Order: sequence, then C-alpha cells, then structure tokens
Amino acid sequence: LGPPNLAPRPVLNPPPTSDASQRAGATSVLIGTIATIGATDTVPEGLRLMLAAVGIFAQFEYCFHRWIMHSTDEKFAEYQSLHITHHVDTERDMTLADDAETDPRHIYFSGKTSQASVAICFAGLQALSIPFDLGFDPLSSLVASVLVACVHTSYWQTLHGDIHEYYEENPGGAPRFDLLSAVNPYTRWLITNHVGHHVIRGQGNYNIVFPGPDYLFGTCFVPLRSDEGSR
Repeated sequence: LGPPNLAPRPVLNPPPTSDASQRAGATSVLIGTIATIGATDTVPEGLRLMLAAVGIFAQFEYCFHRWIMHSTDEKFAEYQSLHITHHVDTERDMTLADDAETDPRHIYFSGKTSQASVAICFAGLQALSIPFDLGFDPLSSLVASVLVACVHTSYWQTLHGDIHEYYEENPGGAPRFDLLSAVNPYTRWLITNHVGHHVIRGQGNYNIVFPGPDYLFGTCFVPLRSDEGSR
C-alpha cells in the first residue's frame, strides 16, 4: 500500500508544449540568483552557499540524466540500460508492467550516486568560491553539499516510488520518507514534471528534483491547457 498522504498523479494532455516565455523567466531568475550569490557584502554566507549548492545540484542532475542516463555512448552502457529498461517497463498510467522484474536502481538513487553528488557539489562550490572570492570555506561547503544531497535524495527516493507505485526496499541506498509525499506545490511540480518526461519518451524534462536547466535550455515541456487542446 502507498503512503496515506500520496499526492494524486497528474493527468497530462499530450502532446506537451515547450513554453519559450519560461526560458526568459528562467534566465531572469538565474541572473538574480548569480547576483545574490555574489553579493558577499549584503547577503549572509549561509544563504549564498545554499543557493549555489542547489544550483550545482540542478545542473548535475540535468547533465547526468540527459547525457549519461539517456546516452548512447558505450562508456555509460550500464546507466543507459537501467534507465531505458525503466522507461520500457513503465505503463501509460505510470505503474510498472506486471511482468517487469524491477531492479530497485530503476527507481531509487544508489548510495554511490548520492556520494558522487556530494563530491561534485563540494568541488563545484570550491571552484566557484576561489576565483570569485565568494568566501565558501571547505567545511561549510561540505556541510552544504551533504545537506542538499540529503534533501535531494530523500525527495527522489520517496516521490519517484510514489509516481510508479513502487515501495520495495532499497538495499543499495537511502530509504524513502512517507512524510515527503504530502501534497504541496513543490511535489505537484515534481510529479507533473517527471510524468511529462515519460510522456514525451525521454526527450525533455531532465531535471528531476530541482528545477532550472530544463527551462534555460528549452527542454521543459508542460501539459497543454484544456483551451489549447484543439490548436
């Protein structure tokens, strides 16, 4: 049985459409975020550090999902095989096929992936801090990387299982947390965004927990509004 507070699965009206205005809006948000991160004299270091960490994670998940999990390069064959199998096993209602022998890695992040994300975030924070004199010391950067990784992983382990109604144990990584299934604007965005990724057969919506690059690079697809259905 699923968690009692499971957010309802959204209904999409395919084909989704990419909104060019979202790219302009995302660019404005990016400029504002960069300005905030660089405002060393007026914005507290903790806030600047967390904004930078979330930005790095958003870029990491986009690149990993788009160019590794959906890669045709043989170097990434293991990741590609796992992920494409997940797409094949997913039915139109987002449940998994009855005959699918689902590997937990199809649904959950592994411990190695979570650890790699911490290392990448830490390296990114230090790479930004040194040349731009942002003042992110190594210990604070590590703490921020671990904290954001915990939030990132916890939401994905929980909501990806909810989307596909998969609640098996994850022996190779972090557990799910049922409280994170509660309905709110963020969980609705995450679920709608990922369902859209399946609807368009993996051709967009590569961000999975934190929004960002999809809007910037024109790979964000959203459901058609009911009044657009006949256009």
